[in-house]
Amino acid sequence: MLGMLAQNFMQITNTAFLGRAGNIELGLNVSAMAGLFYFLITMLAFGFANGAQVLIARRMGEDREKEIGALFNHNLVVLGAYTIVAFIMLFVAAPYLLSSFIPNKEVFDKSISFLHYRSFGVVFTILIICFNSFYVGVGRTKVMMYSTLATTLVNIGLDYTLIFGKFGFPALNTDGAAISSVVAEGVGLIVLVWNVLLNDYGSRMNLFKRSKIEWGNIRQLLNLSYPLVFQYTISIGAWYLFFILLGKMSDHALAISNILRSILFLSTISCWSIASASNSLVSNIMGQHKNYQVPTLIRKAVLLSLAITAVMVSFLALFPGLIMRIYTDDPLLIADARFPIYAMCCGLILLSAATVLFQSVQGTGNTKFNLLAEALAVCFYTAYLVAVVRPFHLSVTYAWLSEMVYWTTLGTVCLLYLRSGKWKNYRI
Repeated sequence: MLGMLAQNFMQITNTAFLGRAGNIELGLNVSAMAGLFYFLITMLAFGFANGAQVLIARRMGEDREKEIGALFNHNLVVLGAYTIVAFIMLFVAAPYLLSSFIPNKEVFDKSISFLHYRSFGVVFTILIICFNSFYVGVGRTKVMMYSTLATTLVNIGLDYTLIFGKFGFPALNTDGAAISSVVAEGVGLIVLVWNVLLNDYGSRMNLFKRSKIEWGNIRQLLNLSYPLVFQYTISIGAWYLFFILLGKMSDHALAISNILRSILFLSTISCWSIASASNSLVSNIMGQHKNYQVPTLIRKAVLLSLAITAVMVSFLALFPGLIMRIYTDDPLLIADARFPIYAMCCGLILLSAATVLFQSVQGTGNTKFNLLAEALAVCFYTAYLVAVVRPFHLSVTYAWLSEMVYWTTLGTVCLLYLRSGKWKNYRI
């Protein structure tokens, strides 16, 4: 859980600091549009990394540790190629891609400037994703906690310094948030790499062993990963559509939703970390040929995720104003966010179960089914936004109820697949 915090914490702290700097709605909206675009581009790397994670966990279960290095090394090759694509998308293509989606010229200009600086950190982001998939796959996740701590401390310190212009530095506002994120991720990556060297994973699992590229390994990774890449594309694409729709409502609605997005990321860290662990454990157990243990594992993971989320939802529902004050002192934003927070809480309960089911399906190795389930959920989600929210000009609260539509569909489809038992004989 603490390790996964790093993947979200920079966006959370950036939002919190920008909510108190200068033009509040401008800062929050730049964080929403530029931050989400960066998130979209880098999240595609999770598709490749998660495919490798499933394979690494399966080889651990089969007691074939020496093959893990080859999987990791070839995943570095694949992600290295994608890093080049991601940088071009962020540094070169972003102005052309976002011009038609961000009508406010000031928000657009600031967003492009943010991405100009943030794009230089894409190599750090993707390498962190790659190393984290390795650590989760082999079940050695403690180092992710230390990496998160280093990333968090550096990011908070630099956000305060560069956004507000402290200690003799100029006040860079949104650009300062971008620069601080790049430096913080670089520090976090150093911790992850140092741990690999410290524990001698190189000789134990053949990590970084110099050898020629084996196209069979590349094909195996891509066959498992490409459905996940498409899955993340349509998932984050639908999420971006959600914020475009809110931006067309008003800057006020977009600012509220950007704060809610940050609260959502923070509230779902436990869900996603339990789901990621379930992903690896399902694959590991199947590698041990103990498929009969999988349903019990998934049931316990769902109950754990629901229990933790119930505590968080109770706190959010009882003290929405207190949570909002972390991000802004604007009384209007705080007051207008109360009912959207209630709507988000309803979606959180469904999310806590659905994410575990979804990631458990991924752990079986049938990533094509993950893509099918995601596509179906996004169709219902988009239909609700386009056919219900937009034409009737419904409020932000009704827009956030779309989360219930999405997670109900995704959870139901994955539950039916797992209950069918068709996953038991899936081989990777």
